[in-house]
Amino acid sequence: MNPSADLEVRRRVAFCLTAIGDDALTSLTTALKNLNHPASEQAAYWLGVDGPFKFGTNIVMVIPPLIDCTTDANSHLAKRAVKALGKIGREPQITIPARTIALQYNDVTVRGEAVNALWRFGDEPALRLALKDPEQYVRRIATNALYEISQSAQTNRIENK
Repeated sequence: MNPSADLEVRRRVAFCLTAIGDDALTSLTTALKNLNHPASEQAAYWLGVDGPFKFGTNIVMVIPPLIDCTTDANSHLAKRAVKALGKIGREPQITIPARTIALQYNDVTVRGEAVNALWRFGDEPALRLALKDPEQYVRRIATNALYEISQSAQTNRIENK
């Protein structure tokens, strides 16, 4: 992954490392820590894909560098990092603030991904912030998220009686 200038090679190597799982987390973390690393975007991408990848509790080691990636000037890297944090779904005390900050990103796709990631955690206050976004796309995702959360809360109340 490091020596290759070929994007396709970096993509395939990052995929293989992600498929390996816990044993490859150090390599993935190294790529994410260096925001200029040619494979950082691919590492974030594969960590955010809903796939057959299995990680244990060591997955938390990629969270700090992913958080750093969420504010990178490269919108593709930022979007993929936000998505990966949402998929990993751990450490909400530090990942929710990072995703909430991503709601201020200048790229609409990053903000949309931040709303999707916040939706997974059911963070209503942050989702309510997204209702004020200038882009309808982001507001629609936030509206759907809040509706689903409210419906889930209603269902849980009925089931708990």
